[in-house]
Amino acid sequence: MKKLFGVLFILAGIALGLYVGGYLLFIGGIIDFVDGVKAEPVDSELVAWGVGKIVFASLIGWGIFLACSGIGVALLQSNDYPKRNRPGGNRTSRDIEREWARMSRENADPDYDN
Repeated sequence: MKKLFGVLFILAGIALGLYVGGYLLFIGGIIDFVDGVKAEPVDSELVAWGVGKIVFASLIGWGIFLACSGIGVALLQSNDYPKRNRPGGNRTSRDIEREWARMSRENADPDYDN
C-alpha cells in the first residue's frame, strides 16, 4: 500500500507542478501581462502581477514537484519492520532498561564484576 501511495504522490507532484507552475502561473502571467498592456490606461498593477507570476512560475512548479515527489520517494524507500523483528534484534524496552542499569553500575564502580 505504501508503494501505491508513493507512486501516486510522485504522479500528483508531476501533475500539480505542471498545472500550477505551467498553466496557472506561467500562462496566467502572460495573459495578465497582455491584459494589463491592452487596457486603455495601462494597468501597471496587472502588468507587474503578470511579470511576477511569470518570474516565479518555474520556482513554484519545481517546489511543488519536489515536495510531492520527496514524500513519494520516502514512502517507496521506507521499510515495514514489525516491532519485534527490526534490525538490531528483538530488544524490548525492559531489555534496554536493564542494559542501561548494568552500564550505569559498571561506570559507577570500576571494580564491578558480574
